[in-house]
Amino acid sequence: MRFLYRHILLTFQARTKLCFVLVLFLPSLSSWAQLSQNQWDSLGHRSKEVFELINVNLDSAELLSEELFEFVSPPLDTVVYSNLLNLRAGIAFDRGNIEEALKDYLAALKLRILTADSFSIAENYRNIANCFYYSNSFEKSIEYANKSVKWLGGQEESRGDKAVTYDLIALNYHFIEELDSAEKYFKLAIELAKDLPKEYDQHKSVVYSNYSSLLEEKGKIDQAIALLYDAIAIDQELHDVSSLAWSYYKLAYLGLNYDSLDWAFAKLQIADSLVVLSSTLDSKVNVKYGYFMYYLLKGKKDSALKYNDEYNYLYDSLVQLQTEENIQRMEAQFQVERKEAALQLANEKVERIEIENENKRLLIWIIGVALTALLVVFLLYYRNALSKQKINAMELEIKDSRLDELMSQQESKAYAAMLKGQEKERDRMAQELHDRLGGTLAALKLSLRREENVVSAEDIEILDQAVAEVRSISHNLSSGAIQKYGFNQALQQLFSSLERSGGLKFSIYLHPDVASLGQAASLELYRIVQELVANTIKHAEASEVSLQTNFEGSTFNLIYEDNGKGFDLKQVKQGIGLENIKARVKKLRGQLHIDTEKERGTIVIVELNRRT
Repeated sequence: MRFLYRHILLTFQARTKLCFVLVLFLPSLSSWAQLSQNQWDSLGHRSKEVFELINVNLDSAELLSEELFEFVSPPLDTVVYSNLLNLRAGIAFDRGNIEEALKDYLAALKLRILTADSFSIAENYRNIANCFYYSNSFEKSIEYANKSVKWLGGQEESRGDKAVTYDLIALNYHFIEELDSAEKYFKLAIELAKDLPKEYDQHKSVVYSNYSSLLEEKGKIDQAIALLYDAIAIDQELHDVSSLAWSYYKLAYLGLNYDSLDWAFAKLQIADSLVVLSSTLDSKVNVKYGYFMYYLLKGKKDSALKYNDEYNYLYDSLVQLQTEENIQRMEAQFQVERKEAALQLANEKVERIEIENENKRLLIWIIGVALTALLVVFLLYYRNALSKQKINAMELEIKDSRLDELMSQQESKAYAAMLKGQEKERDRMAQELHDRLGGTLAALKLSLRREENVVSAEDIEILDQAVAEVRSISHNLSSGAIQKYGFNQALQQLFSSLERSGGLKFSIYLHPDVASLGQAASLELYRIVQELVANTIKHAEASEVSLQTNFEGSTFNLIYEDNGKGFDLKQVKQGIGLENIKARVKKLRGQLHIDTEKERGTIVIVELNRRT
């Protein structure tokens, strides 16, 4: 099982904050001349409030951060503005909005390159590399991390930052399974981290923990355990309870996988006592899973079932909590934007009414004072007033139209966010199937092979088939199958897996140039096919499915057909599956055609322009 890694950007963000505070208060900056003393003091006070709120309340920190942009007007000093962008990017990263964080980090990088400050430039490249790492763009992450190392150069004071950057490069190589390259960079990080001062102890612990996961995967168990003990020694000095719990859990897991069960149980008990103090739900989930594995390997089924139930309960609670937080955040943002737009429109309507009333009062006064003498002037003014009213009415109509457009855009964003959340949930479920259930089956296989157990070769073969099925399901759920194998091969694997389960026969004719549409489009098309197959299996009672892809000039066609019982498109309920298909086609800026009747099967055509 491949362990998750501890967060590697703690120092990056802390150092960004320190840099920002120091630079912001240097009186030599050109912004000093643009702001009064009171404005400058207020800017510094607000920036400190943002930093203090980042680890307490991200919503408040984000609002104050946006006020900083409004508080000062361009042209800003290059360094000040780049640090404002980095501050906002750090908040977006902590929220999980990796795309927004990456956008601001890239904008800040363009400004920092103008300053020729090598340390700040290296820091920005590292932050960008970390965003690509969390977006699973590992090659891009390696590219930007190497640029960071280049800008750091060979300065002695950059040893700590180079160590952390090498650790990031090693993690990327580990995820793309280039283990020798990963080990090379972990060793470089370890070598640099040895003689670093105490302020870098937390980074040393992170590097040791991450490197131990690679050593465990390469079968170097003794070295992995030694590194974990080094990390534990550091975390004990730092009183970092969460990191200690994580390290002891990893030790326990190594023991469980290599038949040191009693030793592993002792480490689990230590981790259990620590998670009570750390109070993080994910740590508690890990410990419950460890107990389940221990009792399963010991052959104590009742205890294993008990901890399995506790693990499932905590895990479901963790997933529900994360889902509720994401939904609440999206809903709150949508409501705020909608209210702001409606309020702005209402204020403009009131202003227009007041202007119109003022015009009418003025007309009455002019008529009363000099009706005869100023009749011509009155007529001209009246015509002008009518023209203004028409313009105002047209402007209100435009505003109403813009509000409707804004509402539509927000709904599209909400649905796109839901699809993105579904994609992340698929990847997470695939990882859980691979790591959790795969690990459990491996442990069960190890247990069955003990001499005291009487197991036939047929039983082992069945277990091997179960392991293969889990791997196949996790590949179908994860977007990694598209990245690794490509659209055509991923579909071949999906249909082969479904044919083995029986009930459906697949005929597929795939154009070899589908990759020219791009990886994002390939993933969306793959999910559309999955939805179509799921609908066929659940509703169509079909025996055969046909899928073909082709290009006609610059137009790409995906044609899906089954010989099921069909349905009346006008009467069918618009379920989540069909809505997902429509949303994905709309995202690709394509056309969806559904041809079906009862007892005549179903034909679905997705039509895209190659430029999409």
